[in-house]
Amino acid sequence: MKIKPWPKVGLPETLAQSHGRSLVSQKYQDPHTKKTETYTLFKAEGYSCVTLPITKEGKVLAVRQFRHGSETIPLELPAGQYKYLGQPPESVAREEVAEETGGYEPEKIIPLTTKAINLEPDYSKMWFYPFLFTGCQKTNLEAKLDEGEYIEAVQIALPEWIEMCQNEQVFDPLSIVTTMLALKHLGYTCLKF
Repeated sequence: MKIKPWPKVGLPETLAQSHGRSLVSQKYQDPHTKKTETYTLFKAEGYSCVTLPITKEGKVLAVRQFRHGSETIPLELPAGQYKYLGQPPESVAREEVAEETGGYEPEKIIPLTTKAINLEPDYSKMWFYPFLFTGCQKTNLEAKLDEGEYIEAVQIALPEWIEMCQNEQVFDPLSIVTTMLALKHLGYTCLKF
């Protein structure tokens, strides 16, 4: 059977909305049976960026903050949403790293994909761009966190960070995906799983 896209039927209905994200209900028509089915999707305005920032000393700049979805304080990479319409992904990534790590700036920026990634295409319309920042150095910039954002910045040696991603010590899928995409740029060609 040939796989075909399912056409939308009508406009989406917003069921709930908060902090630039919404839960929407959208009807689609099954192209094979012609039946209309309703799907509930998570949607975010625009896109976000996730960055693997590495200092000149080879330390990953990671963060901890309370996450409402998991009700935990996970270890993850700096990330965040764009601040204004038309803001380029690299600008978002730079801002988020500077804000969340206390003013670190990269020497080199490597986009890890040419297109945004949808982490869970089955029920989500949330897109992110992954980046690798190398040669990061502390600047005189002060951390300017968003209101209600409380973050602890930590530094972890790169080999230890990679091992933590592989050994279930890092649970954030965005951080794991970004780290795995960066490996070829960091000289890692074969890993033990």
